[in-house]
Amino acid sequence: MSPKNYFIEAYLQFTSETLEELPVLIERGQRECCLLGVKEYELDEESIDSILGEEAYCTADLSEESFEKIEKYLLSNQHLYTFYFNKGEEGAFLQLIQKEYPYISYSLQEKEVSDWNTLWRSHFSPIPINESFTIIPSWQKEDETIDSYKGEKLYLYPGEGFGTGQHETTFLCLKTFLEQEISFSDEDKVLDFGCGSGILGIAALKKMNSKKVFFCDVSESALENTKSNLAYNEEDSVEEKNIFLREDFPDELKNFKFIFANILLSALLSEAEFLVSKLAREGVILFSGILMHQREELIHCYTKLGLTFVEDDEMGQWAVVVMKKKEL
Repeated sequence: MSPKNYFIEAYLQFTSETLEELPVLIERGQRECCLLGVKEYELDEESIDSILGEEAYCTADLSEESFEKIEKYLLSNQHLYTFYFNKGEEGAFLQLIQKEYPYISYSLQEKEVSDWNTLWRSHFSPIPINESFTIIPSWQKEDETIDSYKGEKLYLYPGEGFGTGQHETTFLCLKTFLEQEISFSDEDKVLDFGCGSGILGIAALKKMNSKKVFFCDVSESALENTKSNLAYNEEDSVEEKNIFLREDFPDELKNFKFIFANILLSALLSEAEFLVSKLAREGVILFSGILMHQREELIHCYTKLGLTFVEDDEMGQWAVVVMKKKEL
């Protein structure tokens, strides 16, 4: 009989206004507080049974009132995220919430599980971005079931780098990038700035013939996760020198044809001059990690630095913005 392990589920309730803190909390939780994983709220069969009571077992069609109950429940939980910790390791995270994020409400529940690894992996499944591109959990690489997904497959181990394709920001970035009508020459360079798991830069490697993709992050653990995911995708041509911390970014490295910047608005604003200086003439930056109401501030900032607006899109509360450097 497998030994039982105990872990803690911390349920954090965000609002439309505080949702922008989510990526920061995940990154700090992993770096400072032994955070094992995060799951966005999803409506499962048990929840539906709880909402509907006896009506859930009725074979007749559900009433309009029942659908209204479900809709109300979904709305009340649309910004609910579960943070996972081994029992006894949640204390530092709770202190962080209480001290720096007192406006984010939370509750705790102790759970019992015989195999944490199986439970954690159950939260990840293939994510089709479009008909020709799918994100596959790395442990399913040899699984015959993935053969049903056509086109390119990007294998990903979530690790400690933010960006799995599950969250709207990363999904939007990938979807928008794959829709771009950009042709890359052998000399063109791409930068994944704030690379996290490396998912965006790896997608670029799969789309372009050139292997001149560079990865940059403020976190050592994120860069290690990026290296692992490059290996899962057999992208051995990416050299170690193409992966570096923000503080080590070479001054002479510039003229990128395309830059991914899937980070928070505060970082996008503080790094604006740097990012624009690294962009080639007629180069494109794809911004994400911002909420819908933050679009105008972002666009205004980068327009002043010489970029022009190309397009934007949205998903849930999140937005993606594409801008281009003017030709001189």
